[in-house]
Amino acid sequence: RGRGAGGPLVRPGVRGRDGRGAPPRPPPAEGLFVHQEVRCENGPSTCARLSRMTQPFMAPSVLIDERNRYTELSLDRLFYATQWKDHLLLAGSSGIFDYDTRLHAWKKQAGETISAVGPCAASPSSPSCFYYGYGGRASGVALFTPKTMTGDAPSRWPLAGEQPTRIAAEAPGTAAVLTAAGRAYALAPGAISTLTNSATSSPVPLDRYRDAVTFGDKVLFFGQPGALLHDIVRRSYSPLRGVPGWLRSPASIVASSGAFLFGLERQGTSYDAYVAPQQQVELGTLYFNTSKPFRIDGPVRAIDASQPDVLRLVDGNGRVQSISAAGVTALTGGRSSAMNHTRLLDVAGTADWLAASTGEGVRLYDQRTRWWRVPLPAP
Repeated sequence: RGRGAGGPLVRPGVRGRDGRGAPPRPPPAEGLFVHQEVRCENGPSTCARLSRMTQPFMAPSVLIDERNRYTELSLDRLFYATQWKDHLLLAGSSGIFDYDTRLHAWKKQAGETISAVGPCAASPSSPSCFYYGYGGRASGVALFTPKTMTGDAPSRWPLAGEQPTRIAAEAPGTAAVLTAAGRAYALAPGAISTLTNSATSSPVPLDRYRDAVTFGDKVLFFGQPGALLHDIVRRSYSPLRGVPGWLRSPASIVASSGAFLFGLERQGTSYDAYVAPQQQVELGTLYFNTSKPFRIDGPVRAIDASQPDVLRLVDGNGRVQSISAAGVTALTGGRSSAMNHTRLLDVAGTADWLAASTGEGVRLYDQRTRWWRVPLPAP
């Protein structure tokens, strides 16, 4: 190492007897290595440079050219890494850092507080690129390409007041961005960003609704405050302006099946059954449904909405009823009080019927509908 600050480590030439400098000796086969400590471009004088000389009077080849040292460069603040040929790129909350694996040198390419990164698929025009989202006063999304490393300004899409959390992209210039507020944006060439999901909030706290049902990608909350439709794709909440009383009543039974909403409103010992199509719910015209309800004997013992567009239930008489937009169909006949404590004399059956002989005659039992028929007269 030289005596002065930053002096290089070299081998000096040899002087002859006449005082003149002797011809320089050829360097060893592996070359002559020169190590220097130089001032970093970003301030500290601790950057290292290592060169190798292989021929006299020829410029040395640089092996290590450290130009910057960054105190904020810490792996616990970085969450994305990619390798582009001789460059290792790291991105995180402290910015984007470029490590030249050939010269062993770091360079800070971006100083924004990065909160999201989304790589884009390779294309002939840009074999490597990625989007990065950042917050702060001038929040937005930028596109990092190999040209960015050589000094070109990255393409930017301003998103004022947003904090990008996820980025999905397929090609340079187009991407989808999700923000911390739940809103989604579509990015297009020319710094154009379009709001695709507004992520509105509910005007009424969700815990004030007593229950909810689903229609595919829609959720209907209902209760005393009224009804609220939540679109889980667009991340929006839309209150229904007109809500029928049966949807507000705490005693009503509400279920959905397929593309229909079913409501059973208590009327004394029975229920009024309402059927509304999903389209009326989504358009907010449920209040204008004037179709006459179907009468169901109570109490309702069980309901089943597993079959699309149909609600099946067990009514107060023990019958299984099927409710649809076309009406109510009895699937079973229910209990028969006439058979209580009846003494059976004989029984015989087929695949669908069972005949029971009693003192009053022969009764037929339909095994498909589970229903006792009127007794046949005894001979």
